[in-house]
Amino acid sequence: MTALGAFSIGAYATLLVNFQRLASTVGESVALVLFLNVESAAAAEELRARAALMPDVREATLVTPEAALARARRGLGDAGRALQGSAGLKMPWVIEVTPRFDLAGATDREALAKRLQELPGVDEVMHPAGEVKRVDALMRLLHGAGAFLGVLIALVVIVVVSNATKLTVLQRREEIAIMKLVGATDLFVQTPLVLAGLV
Repeated sequence: MTALGAFSIGAYATLLVNFQRLASTVGESVALVLFLNVESAAAAEELRARAALMPDVREATLVTPEAALARARRGLGDAGRALQGSAGLKMPWVIEVTPRFDLAGATDREALAKRLQELPGVDEVMHPAGEVKRVDALMRLLHGAGAFLGVLIALVVIVVVSNATKLTVLQRREEIAIMKLVGATDLFVQTPLVLAGLV
């Protein structure tokens, strides 16, 4: 029973560590996108530099209108051919902001998005808060399940060890009585019985 409990705890710990790594990867890959209302490359670069200086920002990357249009064409696949002749189509300057590694919570990201929105020249901030909230909810669920599993396994182990010890005492009543007669202490008698119950 002890081995089963240890296996269950180990399996849960492995699952939790792997899920935390996955959540960290998702958190790193989820960037905030700033659509700018500026005309010149210098103004866009100035905004990128200001965003990069914010304490919660790990990286800020500037995307030119031409690069944004090329991405849109690639993202649309075959339908992107319709954009091939769209020379007059104007895309905005874009800044992709990657938050710090430890800024994983949805609330923290929303606060960062609000601060970025206040920068002059930022037209709109897009951030996938829904995905981050779902990851947060799953992490809370896993932590709760782990606490419940730990308490349950501890209770089961206590009950099993207690019952096994009682059965061993009943089976060895006469031996224990003889040991007591020759001067064995309670600790000397109880220790092997408890160890037998654990096994």
